[in-house]
Amino acid sequence: MPWTIGLWGRPESNAAKVTAHLASRLQLPVVDFFSQPDAVTPASLLLVTPNMGDGEIPEPVEWFVRDRCAALRRFGVVEIGNFYGFDDWGFGAGDRIRSVLTSRGLEEGIRPLSLDTLPQIDWDTLDRWCTQSAREDIARG
Repeated sequence: MPWTIGLWGRPESNAAKVTAHLASRLQLPVVDFFSQPDAVTPASLLLVTPNMGDGEIPEPVEWFVRDRCAALRRFGVVEIGNFYGFDDWGFGAGDRIRSVLTSRGLEEGIRPLSLDTLPQIDWDTLDRWCTQSAREDIARG
């Protein structure tokens, strides 16, 4: 089951920029659920989603996780946003998504990443994660 990256963001958004960078670094295809909400759900999906804080998920991602994850077997989460002042970076969208999907018996196949994107995208952390964590997890199958 090859991995695919799922995008729920406008073309100029930080989500789109991070997704393009991930696709290039990890050599993975992208499914743009923003412009094609009915696109086929792959079996192994790396979800790139904004962190809304307080365990909230953007509505399109929430609907996907709630209604369209039947085809999923494995997942990973890259949550992006402003983490300045967060005591617990795991209290955003990623934690909520992982909770819902693992409760349905899905395997978290790629270690999560909470990436600060404000005031600018933390490219160094993203590159380290790609090199150290994501590549290992993807290679493992």
